[in-house]
Amino acid sequence: LTDYPALYRVSPRILESELVAVTADGTSRVRTLNRLCFLALCRELRHVQLIREIARGEFASESVPAQSDLSRGHARWVLSQQGRATRLDIDFRFAMGSHGWVPPVVTRLIARSALKGDAQALVEGIERAVHGAPAGTGRD
Repeated sequence: LTDYPALYRVSPRILESELVAVTADGTSRVRTLNRLCFLALCRELRHVQLIREIARGEFASESVPAQSDLSRGHARWVLSQQGRATRLDIDFRFAMGSHGWVPPVVTRLIARSALKGDAQALVEGIERAVHGAPAGTGRD
């Protein structure tokens, strides 16, 4: 999850990702380009976020609205051991700016549908990355 240049390996929506900077306190500034589709309408969305490790296996991120297509965003990721397995809990809250490509009423439906599908794909992508299976290469 902290291999920021290779995030496309764990999420099919991420087309590009890069680690822009790391501050003295260890906060990472990460830029991603994501593809979001609804029916036949697709859009590439920019997202810049500040990610920091709170404790071992626990991360928090905040979107940088001035550099993103999200007007606000916050996520908290917690990895914990459960027997021989690892549990991943994600709390993700965000608001998209108005982009005019989808009516506002539909935005919530798009987000809900996309996030449900992404959760499963994310877990599968993490498993592939951990076990060394081949993955997509973003735009390549």
